[in-house]
Amino acid sequence: MDNARDALIESWLAEVDVGNHVYEAESSSDEEVDNLEEEDHHQSESEQEQDIQGDGSDESSEEDNPPQKCRRRTDFYKGVDDTLWSKTVPLNRGRIRSHNIVFVPPGPKGTARQKTTLEDCMSLCFDDRIIHLITKYTNNKIDYIKEKYRR
Repeated sequence: MDNARDALIESWLAEVDVGNHVYEAESSSDEEVDNLEEEDHHQSESEQEQDIQGDGSDESSEEDNPPQKCRRRTDFYKGVDDTLWSKTVPLNRGRIRSHNIVFVPPGPKGTARQKTTLEDCMSLCFDDRIIHLITKYTNNKIDYIKEKYRR
């Protein structure tokens, strides 16, 4: 297996990278310059792992391993800083691990759990001075509107 891995690494190093050249279509100078170019990537990590694993086990049949979608050279976008961005969503590889799940229990927290009445809940957000001002100006508005609707 080490020989296969070494051969794979040597082939990577010997490979000529012709995908880095940017070919621009004829465009006018008025158009906005697009800093994103499409780039193809020779193999994804999962395909590389399959190549390494597949070299050592010639006895396995194709029925055991269903063919996976091959990534073409146009499945990636290449940024200005040579960052490769995949055009496709990564495969779901099963359940999410328990340490990656964040659970936030619903409902009030801390001292808010002890508050049962409306006044107590309002006192969490507003102090007594603010509540007094709200009721004062609400009553003034009610008195003003009440005069317009007398019977």
